[in-house]
Amino acid sequence: MIDYRIDESRIKIGHERIKKAYRMEFPAEIPIIDVAPPVNNYTIRQIALDEDCMLRRQLDKITRTSYLDTDYAPYLEPWICVPILAEPFGAEIQFMDHEWPASRPIIFDDPDDVYKLKYPKPWESPLWKQLRKTIDHFQRETDGRIPVATTDPQGPFTTASLLWETTEFFMACYTNPDEVHHIMRLLTDQFIEYYEAQLKVIENPAYPGHNFPLGEAGRGISISDDNIVMISPQIFEEFNLPYLSEISEHFGGLYYHSCGKYDHMIESILKIPKLRAINWHTGPYEMGSVPLEKVWGKCAIWTGPSHNETGWHGEMPPI
Repeated sequence: MIDYRIDESRIKIGHERIKKAYRMEFPAEIPIIDVAPPVNNYTIRQIALDEDCMLRRQLDKITRTSYLDTDYAPYLEPWICVPILAEPFGAEIQFMDHEWPASRPIIFDDPDDVYKLKYPKPWESPLWKQLRKTIDHFQRETDGRIPVATTDPQGPFTTASLLWETTEFFMACYTNPDEVHHIMRLLTDQFIEYYEAQLKVIENPAYPGHNFPLGEAGRGISISDDNIVMISPQIFEEFNLPYLSEISEHFGGLYYHSCGKYDHMIESILKIPKLRAINWHTGPYEMGSVPLEKVWGKCAIWTGPSHNETGWHGEMPPI
């Protein structure tokens, strides 16, 4: 067993504050989450592909955070790579020591290639076998005391742009809408099936999951939609919104994340049924006051400081 420390009484207080904020019950104090960085010096390749290194790094962060006055409620996340949902289709994933894993698309300038796409059942492809091994290791080493999240839940639109060369995929939204809808239908079915498969083997699941503070079961899941900054609201609503809506209805809600400054997309995102919260990596003022005004009262907002707001212009310091 790996030694680690958690402050269960402090976690309970923070968890209750977070739940109230998600439900927009406006607690007296806004939950503030401060997380200590781990100090073990693993490479990115080790973090992604060695389940013991991954667990030790996360438990080190949890232990160090337990000494802070924070609303952080810890959970473990079996993160292997962003394109893990593209890998079962045969996408080649490249792992590097000092950069995040990347994938090579398998569809280029022939839209009809989408009809050749097939994916195996969960846990059959190499990285999904590794993911199952990682989940089992997490649960065995902690006796299920710390909730475990599903792996990085990249939505169908992101995964489509990883399987289909990104420029060609975006162009196809204008030239080949049938093929785009075909791949979105296939990837939505896969997302639901693979997410459900993880929830069946995780004994103490962490909700909503990746990119969000610990919430509560029965009120939806998190999803990452990481390339919407590059499309218009019209493309989003035709090729992405229907499938996000289906996923949200299936799981009882969505906690929605995208990287970047996506203020032009706020009104379209708010059309997702049972939208629970939104998140971005930029700071609240960089996103702008108008989007915040549009979101206020409709769903929760989870954000953090940005480089510009902290006045730091180098590598992000420990926060």
